[in-house]
Amino acid sequence: MRRNIKRLLCLILTLVMVLCLCPMANAAPSELQFSDALVTFIENGEGFRAMPYGGAGGWYIGYGCSCDPAAYPNGITESEAEALLRERMETFAGSVRSFLTRYGASVTQQQFDAMCAMSYALGPAWLSASNRLPSYIIDGADQHTAAEIASAFAAWCH
Repeated sequence: MRRNIKRLLCLILTLVMVLCLCPMANAAPSELQFSDALVTFIENGEGFRAMPYGGAGGWYIGYGCSCDPAAYPNGITESEAEALLRERMETFAGSVRSFLTRYGASVTQQQFDAMCAMSYALGPAWLSASNRLPSYIIDGADQHTAAEIASAFAAWCH
């Protein structure tokens, strides 16, 4: 069930990325940070759980962050869970920034957030230039139709 929520999160954020193809000011990858809106979106999508719970190959706590259940014998508060989520999101944001820097790609804030969300849900392995969706980002998302991007996303999900 958690995996379905994460996939839905990815789909929604990918659609946001597609809808945000309009021209906007792009920041240098090193300056990009995930937004508070992304954190709120993930919190709302994941829901809060104070105690560790098992699922899809691991243990999770708070807002769906992987954990060692022994590290949280008394659970976690919502503020601790948000701090943990932000810490984990920074790791994923670093992967996205590295990808963008490596390929000289630029994205909008909304696209950056979508890429961070996909990395949160799927892991950063999707950020390979050999995959269609990242190659479209390298080319410039505005060089591809919404249908091409949606197709690339669907191919990754399968």
